[in-house]
Amino acid sequence: MITNSSIIRRRHIISIVSEKSFSVPITDYLVYCFAITAVCVLLIIAGVTDTRSQGIWMKKKKESRSLDQIDRTCKFISNQVIAVAPTLGAFPALIMANGLGWLVVIIAQQLDEGYRIGIRRHNEEVTKNRHILSRIIDCVKFCGAFELALRGHDESEGSDNPGIFRGLVDFVASLDGVLKEHLENATVFKGTSKTVQNELLDCMLSVVREQIIQDVQSSDFLSIQADETTDIATQCQLVLVLRYIDAKSNVQERFFEFIPLRSTTADSIATVLKERLAVILPEDQKSKLISQTYDGASVMRGATAGVQRKMQDVYPNAHYIHCYAHQLNLIMQQATSHISKVRIFFSDLGGFSSFFSRSPKRTDVLDKVVAHRLPTSSNVRWNFHSRAINTVFEHREDLIRCFQSIRDSGDFDPVTVREAGAFAMLLENQDFKFFLQLFHNIMPHVDLLYAKLQKKDIDSVHIRGSIQQFQQDIQKIRNSLHSLVDQCSEGGSQPKRRRSLSPEVHERIAAEVCDTILRHTLERFSFTDHLVSATLLQADRFEQYTMAFPEDALSRTLKAYPVLDGRSGLSPGAIAGISAAVLVLLTAAAAAVFYFHKQGKSKGTEQNRNHVDDLSPNHTEDLLMDETSSNQTEAHVANETSQ
Repeated sequence: MITNSSIIRRRHIISIVSEKSFSVPITDYLVYCFAITAVCVLLIIAGVTDTRSQGIWMKKKKESRSLDQIDRTCKFISNQVIAVAPTLGAFPALIMANGLGWLVVIIAQQLDEGYRIGIRRHNEEVTKNRHILSRIIDCVKFCGAFELALRGHDESEGSDNPGIFRGLVDFVASLDGVLKEHLENATVFKGTSKTVQNELLDCMLSVVREQIIQDVQSSDFLSIQADETTDIATQCQLVLVLRYIDAKSNVQERFFEFIPLRSTTADSIATVLKERLAVILPEDQKSKLISQTYDGASVMRGATAGVQRKMQDVYPNAHYIHCYAHQLNLIMQQATSHISKVRIFFSDLGGFSSFFSRSPKRTDVLDKVVAHRLPTSSNVRWNFHSRAINTVFEHREDLIRCFQSIRDSGDFDPVTVREAGAFAMLLENQDFKFFLQLFHNIMPHVDLLYAKLQKKDIDSVHIRGSIQQFQQDIQKIRNSLHSLVDQCSEGGSQPKRRRSLSPEVHERIAAEVCDTILRHTLERFSFTDHLVSATLLQADRFEQYTMAFPEDALSRTLKAYPVLDGRSGLSPGAIAGISAAVLVLLTAAAAAVFYFHKQGKSKGTEQNRNHVDDLSPNHTEDLLMDETSSNQTEAHVANETSQ
């Protein structure tokens, strides 16, 4: 708002900005000394040439001499009136000294009552407009927090269903007289158009990002999580999630941005990540990035040319930590990614639960014949069902009878009959039976290793021991493949069916599966020091540490995170920050953002697709949006408008 005076304090000028764009353009020509007892005549009027102190004062501030030289030249005066500026902007001004600094008094405001009334009315209008804008912003935040589309198909005045946002604005207006009057009488700006909505989304996104960047820069450590996918519009995107410790010592995972990708190569992904991190972390804070987490795809995890390697070349402390949700399940997926027969097996396996989950009528037959439900499939991409393998293996004969019953009953539609017959034949297929037996032997060891690594009291010795035991178990399975092939061949004599693969091919593929699992296990668990560092902070082990402190764990922590070395006293808070930043890293947060993004773009709305990206953080970071006041967004809107 505009007040009758603005205080020009020492060393800087505090300007009070108004939407009326009234300004006092004296900063370029104002130079003043810092004497405490008096103030000297330092005001320079543009265009004045006949002053005694022209040699010093007529130069612009950035071109003037040093302050020491100015102090020696200036003459102090004791009275308050310093100078009158007849051409200060569009109005005369009186420069006065007071205890806080300098006072600029606009004479026109003091003498012209009409001018003062106009200013007051203008400020009242600004306050009213900000109130209206804050209510509209609250409606946008509400829609984002509950995944509601902003716009409907028909937002005309006579529409019976104008959309949730318009309905919400009308509801708020029924409770707010100021907003109601505005909506009824406004002819130029109502604040409900799609253009205004998009501008508000842009400003809200900027406010959230600025807050996140501020939090990250004040934090000691940072981890990044990234995941890539192709959305419903066939646009390839990378989602970036930041994990850090905030000022209240709480672990925060913040969605930061959707990043469009021109390609999914390691160079392309690494380049866009570096560009975004350059905005988030200044050059002198690169050591804060202590970990990077991806879903384990080869382009991301490559030790020599992958994204994680290219990132670590720039951020040396950023250890690659595989996403915990993918940690072991993806090992199995990697074993199938380049073997077509195994990939087909897992695709067929997923069809069983889908077949029954789509129809209660089919499920009733399953309950009667098998008396055991199949594990429900999940939409989460990395979820691999070891229980599905075990269930199908243990109830294979019962499932065959179930599918035959559905096929022959005559109570089902042709599509169901056709699918049931195909599943019955699949369960008798020798290739399917062989891979079912193979992975039934492997999966218990995978589950056991996963359970061991989730223990709270894990340490480096147990980690190495568990991994070595897992490798030995898989190696035993590999060594016994010949007997497994013979066993499946004997069981395949009845019923007599032609096999697509020979026993030799079965054995070769199974050996390749085991080798792939062993190789990826070594790669995935090559870095486990972050688990070791976490043991230093387990309170239930402190009594044990008083008798024998884990020097090995401490040395491994310092070696893994050299950013800790040299810190005074190596505070527990520093180690706690690292542990919290990397435990437990999940790209599930990124997947959740993708889920909302997909939902937003698939809903029946004319929402501009680019602004669905802006609405996503409004939903995923709804708590942060609540913490950032509407005033910040209003200020950002005003700034954007003025520019």
